[in-house]
Amino acid sequence: MDGATTVRLESTVLRLAADITKAAYRDAMRRHGLLPSTISLIGMYAEENLAALDEESSDVPAGARVHVFNGCPECGGPVDQ
Repeated sequence: MDGATTVRLESTVLRLAADITKAAYRDAMRRHGLLPSTISLIGMYAEENLAALDEESSDVPAGARVHVFNGCPECGGPVDQ
């Protein structure tokens, strides 16, 4: 698998994970009794936050993004092995 394919695959997996997480949180908010309009508003805020993070990460070299995902001492995460 070439580098571009790997990046696309990782991006797809992350987006699917985000969709699953989003659905779980929306269901939890619904079960807790939040109004549908409140759930939609919170979901919109979360989408805006994710879009902003995605925009910021597009300026970071791919190798650096992988390093942050794997953790680094400066970020408080475990050291890459």
